[in-house]
Amino acid sequence: MRGEITNTYSAVSADSSTSSASDHVRRARIEALVDSGVTYLCLPKPLIEQLGLHFQRTKEARTVTGPLSLGIYGVAKLHVQGRDCITEVMESPADRLPLLGHSARTDGLVG
Repeated sequence: MRGEITNTYSAVSADSSTSSASDHVRRARIEALVDSGVTYLCLPKPLIEQLGLHFQRTKEARTVTGPLSLGIYGVAKLHVQGRDCITEVMESPADRLPLLGHSARTDGLVG
């Protein structure tokens, strides 16, 4: 599923700035998988860094390889199929595709 992620903080800062606002908004286009076993929007750490998302906390997650402590970052706006939701982001390994978890689905973003 194709979508776009925007760093909400940079978008708010750009709206209040007098300079060329669109130059300061951090966003990225993604190709993501919908995963019913995932709670958050999961992005590879390099993409989180590219977007400049702020670290919020660490969360224990259960994975197929066992439990892991993963970072939670925020806040991002996810735009998919003409709809938006504001969500926190969980980091995933650099070699993984982005995953849309149930937070995106329960916000009515994807059917």
